[in-house]
Amino acid sequence: MPSNEQKPTNEDIASAAYNLYVESGYLDGHDQEHWLQAENQLTKNLQAATNVQGAQSQSKAPQWNAESTAKPAVVTSRAA
Repeated sequence: MPSNEQKPTNEDIASAAYNLYVESGYLDGHDQEHWLQAENQLTKNLQAATNVQGAQSQSKAPQWNAESTAKPAVVTSRAA
């Protein structure tokens, strides 16, 4: 994994692994499987969130075009 990617914390992994344990019906002997599954899913979630944030910040970047630098026409009215 590149160093700039976020990793889930051990506390987050432990909580998610426990949830998998509960969902399995408290099936013993699968702690390592639950840990790795939780870590994998949380890592994917963090990557997806990072990708969404990156896409949102890119879409909010101001766009330049020649028309945006044109000066507005000056309208004057003469009072009669």
